[in-house]
Amino acid sequence: MRIPDTMRPIDVKRLFLFASLFLVLFSSCFKEDSPEDPNGGDIEIPEGDYIQGKKERNLKSAWNQKLTAVHIHQSYAEVWRAFYTTDVRADGYVADLYGGPTTNYKLGSDQQGTSLDPDSYNREHSFPKSWFGTKDQDYDLYTDLFNLYPSDATANSRRSNFPFGEIQGTALWTNTYCKLGNMTAVGFSGKVFEPNDEIKGDLARTYFYIATRYEKENFSSWGSSGAQLLTYSAYPFFKSWQLNLLLKWHRADPVSEKERKRNEAVKAIQGNRNPYIDYPELVEYIWGTLKEKPFYYIHTAQGKEIFN
Repeated sequence: MRIPDTMRPIDVKRLFLFASLFLVLFSSCFKEDSPEDPNGGDIEIPEGDYIQGKKERNLKSAWNQKLTAVHIHQSYAEVWRAFYTTDVRADGYVADLYGGPTTNYKLGSDQQGTSLDPDSYNREHSFPKSWFGTKDQDYDLYTDLFNLYPSDATANSRRSNFPFGEIQGTALWTNTYCKLGNMTAVGFSGKVFEPNDEIKGDLARTYFYIATRYEKENFSSWGSSGAQLLTYSAYPFFKSWQLNLLLKWHRADPVSEKERKRNEAVKAIQGNRNPYIDYPELVEYIWGTLKEKPFYYIHTAQGKEIFN
């Protein structure tokens, strides 16, 4: 190539310098989104893997497809039987969601019957039925074991369908493990039910699962009962005050061995898992600090795909 007489040698050097700088910057931008193995090299994504490499809402939707495909519907009667493996304390008593160590219910014999005995355990929809329109028992969310827990009947009644929150001031009711009271936050003011600190992360991950598994719902049929905390959209699903609270609880109360065991027990019955228990980092990739980065299993503590 003939260099014009008007271009001095110093201009040619500058031209090559700028070109080299552009290539370096372009390569850096490309590398940011490429799957990097912490041990060096690139990550090989198996054929048919539609989870890895996704971000934010697209990543959430990919997990919806995975969770829904293997979900085995449970009848409401089967939920009682499921508790025998999913929610048993080390001492053999019921793992009471809202009673914790304050109750000693025996599986079966202390199960609430038609008499509605308050000194018994029943089935708590942690994501209340009224929020999704109290669908019939053929509806997956109605009997989803990741939504249902055994709970002290009185505490369950006190919770009603109030959102989860952190009360301010004196509690209106408490059983020393959970409490009901008032909360004021940006975007919300009203009564909330505050679970014990040791289960706040558990319930946050339950809600993240529900937001993912049921993101393709016809939200117009859900009514307005959950309008205090729901956006009635696939993403972000929760209003900001509730989302910020769930993120706080998720970060402050890490996944416990109890959660991992329950995840395995539910999977054995229902066929799917709660990915936010398997991969706590996933919360950050979808709603938190890593939303701009693509998700890869190798960047998690598990370091591999364990869903199947």
